[in-house]
Amino acid sequence: QSNTADISCDIQGEDILRFEVQTAGTLAPFDMTQIVVRTDGSSDPLNDINMVEIYYTGSSPVFTNTTLFGSAAPAGPGINIPINGSQTLGSGINYFWVVYQLSASPTPGYLLDGQVIQSTMNGGIGARIPGQTDPPGTLRIVPCGGFPGGIGTNIKFWVKANLGTSCSTGGCGVGTWEDLSGNNENLTNGSSFERPI
Repeated sequence: QSNTADISCDIQGEDILRFEVQTAGTLAPFDMTQIVVRTDGSSDPLNDINMVEIYYTGSSPVFTNTTLFGSAAPAGPGINIPINGSQTLGSGINYFWVVYQLSASPTPGYLLDGQVIQSTMNGGIGARIPGQTDPPGTLRIVPCGGFPGGIGTNIKFWVKANLGTSCSTGGCGVGTWEDLSGNNENLTNGSSFERPI
C-alpha cells in the first residue's frame, strides 16, 4: 500500500496502490498491455469512486499523474476491472500506481482500498499474478474542509460568488457576491478577477 493517509472527500487523484514490475536487459524491451484491479476492501466503491486510473512513473517510486496508462469505471468488490494500455518497460523496477477519482459525494468514514490481480505483457511474457495482490492498509475518507465545496462550523463570513454559475479553473471572473453566513457582512465588488478569501 503506497498511501494510507486519510483523504479529504474533495481531493481527486489520490494514489491507492503502487505496483512494481521488474525487468532485466534492454535489447528487446516489452510493453505492459493490461493491468487487472479490484476495489476489494473499499466500503462502497460504486458510490465513492468515479473512475479507476493507472499511472506510470518509470523508475521513480514517487507518484505523479504525468503518464496515464489507462482508466476504467469502478466495479463492486470481487469484480475484476481490466485496464488496458501500452507502456514500454525500462530495465529495472517500473512503477505503476492505482488511483481513484472520487465521486461528487463520497461517504466520510468509509474506506478506500484495492488489489492488483494480474498484469499482462507482450513479448511472450503473457499474464502474471503479482507476488502480493492485496498489500495491507486502507485510506479513510474524511469530511471536506470548510472551504468551497466543503462543510465547516463556526463560519463567520461565508461568501458565495456568482450564484448559479460554475468555474473549475483558477482566474475565473467573479461578478457578484452573496453573504450566506447571515451576519450581514459586506464585501466590495471590484473588477472581475480571482479573489482568495
